[in-house]
Amino acid sequence: MERIFENDFFILSKEDLKIFINVKKEGYDITLFSKEVLSKFARIKITKFAGLSGAIKNVIKTPIEIGEFGEIIEVKIDSNAIEVTGEVKISNEEFLTTDIELMYKNIRKQIGELNVIYGVLPKDELRIDVNLPFVIARGTPAINGGDAVIRMYEIMDIKPTIESEGGVDYYELNVINKIEIDGWLGERIEPTKGIDGINVHGQLICAHAGKQINLKYDKSTVREKISEDESITTLRAITTGAVVYINGAVSVQNAIEVDGDIGVSTGNIDFEGFIDINGTVEDNYSVVADENIQILGDMGIGAIELIESRNGDIFIKGGIAGKGKAVIKASGSIYIKFASDCTIICENTVNIGFYAMNCNIIAKEVIFESTGSRLIGGETEADVKVVVGEIGSKTGAQTKIKINGFDKQQMKNEYDDIYKAIDLFKLKINEYKDSYERLIAKNSDDTSQSDIDLAYDKMMYYKEKLKKLYITQKHVMSYMKTKGEGEVTAKNKIYSNVNISIKNYVISVDQDISLAKTYYLDKDEIVEE
Repeated sequence: MERIFENDFFILSKEDLKIFINVKKEGYDITLFSKEVLSKFARIKITKFAGLSGAIKNVIKTPIEIGEFGEIIEVKIDSNAIEVTGEVKISNEEFLTTDIELMYKNIRKQIGELNVIYGVLPKDELRIDVNLPFVIARGTPAINGGDAVIRMYEIMDIKPTIESEGGVDYYELNVINKIEIDGWLGERIEPTKGIDGINVHGQLICAHAGKQINLKYDKSTVREKISEDESITTLRAITTGAVVYINGAVSVQNAIEVDGDIGVSTGNIDFEGFIDINGTVEDNYSVVADENIQILGDMGIGAIELIESRNGDIFIKGGIAGKGKAVIKASGSIYIKFASDCTIICENTVNIGFYAMNCNIIAKEVIFESTGSRLIGGETEADVKVVVGEIGSKTGAQTKIKINGFDKQQMKNEYDDIYKAIDLFKLKINEYKDSYERLIAKNSDDTSQSDIDLAYDKMMYYKEKLKKLYITQKHVMSYMKTKGEGEVTAKNKIYSNVNISIKNYVISVDQDISLAKTYYLDKDEIVEE
């Protein structure tokens, strides 16, 4: 045996790469073995710790096998058999005196035993590092295919904007997301197949193809079109109409676009979809639709019979000069540049750009957009609030505002319920998003495509629900910002002969007030600010 280490307590020897211990006397602290021996002899591996412990404890003086003497360079293969590395197991001093060819021979011997046949670096590229693991062979990893990526048509938010140019005021927004035949509604970049690899044993590593995602759309109004190289699938509209999402699926709803005016040539219109009118509606004619209506003529409308949206919003770009006859009704909100001598009824918010004169208005709230806006004459009735620049006129036109008031605690409870529902929907979205991403990441052939599709569909379903909930929250937040249980605010001025009632509490303004003024009801008392 060749003696390789000795102290007062034991002797370590090696024979045929096996390590033996002979204990000379008792009293050795085995916890010092690693520091005193193993840290100095990296090639020693203890494979029989019980033998080492027993020999020291029982002072066994005959040689006991406790381990093995490793190679000059220890060769390892990673768990995926993609990379083979070497680690020098001798000291710096030994390394400098060891024949490099002996090291190469040692490496070749071990990779042969490990059946490493692919990706072995040539000798002139092998960089043996005494301090760090170094690469001996490198396989070619498989490159998994990319998953499908979807981009969809985005529904525009309804938000009016006011602009002035050359002395002309413009009131702009859009309540219909119009699409023409063959218009773009979305696309999917198709998943790729991936590229196979080879491990260091020369074995094929099969790449996983990217996961597919189903496009959700109404097949009666939307079609798929795949590119010539089959890399992109595009969704195109089969018909002209309005883009909507139903349970996460993009659809084109019935919509008619009138290039000119509604009048003698068209007759009255009652339509179950969306109506987009580029001109005006002539006096004594009516337009009724189930969904949103927009009238885009710069001249607006006059003494029409009726404009009504049974389930949606109305936008009248040019305003209303109703001549005491026009009626505008919506189950949603109404957006108009100005209004005079007409009746306006809606279940949500009436948004007016610049002024309302001699109108009868009934709504949840009435909001004027321009800082210089005016409410002159007529009767305005709102459940929650009226906010405008000026109320009344220099001529003393009688102007009446009635606020029915609301239960703020009940509204707060409704807001809290919406807030909780939003949190719940966010959790659901994250839950199905995580599930979808986990299924995609598994990238195994036994992953069910139907499970992936279900997770994705659920995620999109709750996203659509969340978007609608945010719209409701926006309305309720506006109501919650109302001062007291009902509010009337004039941002600039209130003229005389203005009558304001809030829950049957009446304020009569008989002198001009040339500053911002707010009235609201708090604990059965009118508060002025």
